Amino acid sequence: IGQPIDDSLYLQPILIDALQGELVEDDLRLFPIDFAYPFRQVYLATFDLPAGYVLDEMPEPIRVESPDRTVTVQMVMQHKEVEHQLAINFAVRVGTSLFPAEQYDMQREIFQHVIDIQESMVVLRKID
Repeated sequence: IGQPIDDSLYLQPILIDALQGELVEDDLRLFPIDFAYPFRQVYLATFDLPAGYVLDEMPEPIRVESPDRTVTVQMVMQHKEVEHQLAINFAVRVGTSLFPAEQYDMQREIFQHVIDIQESMVVLRKID
C-alpha cells in the first residue's frame, strides 16, 4: 500500500493483519477474547524499491512480549542498499486461545503494539 506526497512515497509494507483493530477499541471488556487456537504468523517479504527513490525512513527493529509471555511480536526491516531492496521479518505468536476479560487491560497493550507495527510506514524520497 503506497501513497505519494510531494517528493516522498509513503509505503505500508506489511500486507497482512495478524490482529484486527477491534481487539483494542473498547476501554472495558466484559467477555473473553477467544481465538480459535494458539497461532504463530510469520511475514517475510523482500521488496524492490522503485527506481528514482531512496530509503528515507523505516521503523526501528522491535520485539515486544506480554508480561505473561503468551503474546510476542517482533519486526525487523533491513535495507539492502546494493540490491535496492527492503527486507521485512514480522512475526506474531499468540500462545493461548483464550484471554479472560480480567486480563484485557494487560493484553490490550500488547495487541495495540502488534497493530501499530503492522501499520508502520516506510518513507522513500525521490532523488533528482
